[in-house]
Amino acid sequence: MAKKMLRGKAPLTMYRGAHGEPGGHLYRNSVIDPRLVDDVDRDRLVREGFVEYVVLDGETWRLAADTDDAEAGDPVTVGDVGLVGPGEHDPGNTNVEADTSGADPELEQKRAAARAKLAELGGTPDGRAPNDVLVEFLVVKGYDRAEVEKADRKELQKLVADQK
Repeated sequence: MAKKMLRGKAPLTMYRGAHGEPGGHLYRNSVIDPRLVDDVDRDRLVREGFVEYVVLDGETWRLAADTDDAEAGDPVTVGDVGLVGPGEHDPGNTNVEADTSGADPELEQKRAAARAKLAELGGTPDGRAPNDVLVEFLVVKGYDRAEVEKADRKELQKLVADQK
């Protein structure tokens, strides 16, 4: 029988590591061995719909158990692990597509780099992080991009500190 794995359902899910090991983050459609996740945290993440169990059936990944919106055995996508998009700050919102039509490619590249750095940090950035990383963190937390982009460094640091 194929081994059960966990698949991310939310754009980005943070988890605690098992047996005192460091935790990490799981992007939508990426998979992780469930033994690497703290038992209590794993059960909560499954219950709250952030992750789900999947199994590999030949070359197709399938749901291992029924969910609210699908049945066990249904094929699922695995491996498309893009960064969290600008419109995806709600962890339960898995159907939002980022609208980048007409966006400045250079600006989008800068934002993507800041989101990558934020993901690399794996949590709340400290006050030493560059402004663009602080902005992306706040956007993910639900702040209006236009408003936080106008804020000065001290205001950004305060807003980020308030999130801890």
